[in-house]
Amino acid sequence: MNDPAGALERAALLKDSGRSGPALALLAPYLAQNPDDLSALRLAGWCHFDLDELDPALYCAARLAALAPEQPAAHLLLAVVQGRRQNVTASVEAIDTAIRLAPHNSEPYRIAAALDLQGHRTSPRTERLARRAVTLAPHDAIAHRVLGSTLIELRRYDEAAVELGQAAALNPGDAAVTSELARIDIAKGRSASAAVGFAAAVRADPTDDIARHNLQAATWNAFRIAHLVLWLSFLVLGRFTVLSDSGATSRLAHVVGPIAVLATLGAWAFQLRSRPSGFPVLLTATRSDRMLSIAMASHALCLVFLLAAAFAPTAVAGPLLIVVTVLLLVGTVVGWIRVSQLRKQFNKG
Repeated sequence: MNDPAGALERAALLKDSGRSGPALALLAPYLAQNPDDLSALRLAGWCHFDLDELDPALYCAARLAALAPEQPAAHLLLAVVQGRRQNVTASVEAIDTAIRLAPHNSEPYRIAAALDLQGHRTSPRTERLARRAVTLAPHDAIAHRVLGSTLIELRRYDEAAVELGQAAALNPGDAAVTSELARIDIAKGRSASAAVGFAAAVRADPTDDIARHNLQAATWNAFRIAHLVLWLSFLVLGRFTVLSDSGATSRLAHVVGPIAVLATLGAWAFQLRSRPSGFPVLLTATRSDRMLSIAMASHALCLVFLLAAAFAPTAVAGPLLIVVTVLLLVGTVVGWIRVSQLRKQFNKG
């Protein structure tokens, strides 16, 4: 069919640059004259999918599959659209057809595994599909990422890190890989390190709402761990000091203060052990959350006043410790409120 002024080629370039709307505007007159053009239907279907316009995307996919039932690409598009529509049966049927038509092509296996992940149906079958995709296309960064994500869901974090490392080596700019590596940090209790990873993912792709939510959640989790260590150091060591000496207030300030500060800084350092240069990034991430800024400020002031109390005269140390207690309570209450809000947002999402 005629392609006046290279409409298909220009539309494909627009879609590849993330401008699916203008690509569809360019395709519309061409499709009006050539409604059964396979390339145009496939391109229009993916553009509609990118824009989350699922009904027209489904029409294009179904029409494409009817016109060219022997083409795997038609069934791949149909599987992805039906997966987004949460029609599991139709999605699985379409992806199985694509695999049957192209058993030596990695893409159907990779998309099948990705659809399982998207639908929270991760199983050993998902791993087999993802590994088959990697076997058929060992230099495909997305295939390695999908396998890594599958292994995370199966809680095999060390194996997942290897696959994601290969994906990062093949495509260093993939923000999704950075985000998945941060999920491993979360699973291993390195919340602060995970927050740094999610921050990098958000910088690479500011539209990634999942990475942004994970960044906030990981940063809050890191704060709560360090804040809990501060509470325990302050209360437990302080109690021992009070019970052991009649000069309780002075000893509490001079002994417990430095120990609590060191323990808290140690908690932050432990969480950032895999990213020793990440603390400035973590502080930058707090600026996007006003409540986190308040909690972090109270946390930092606690450390400052504890150190001040350690070297202050006895008459001054007592009031300083009262201020520390108030600041600890402020950080705790603000943290509890904000974490509850994040959980509600996650449940709604």
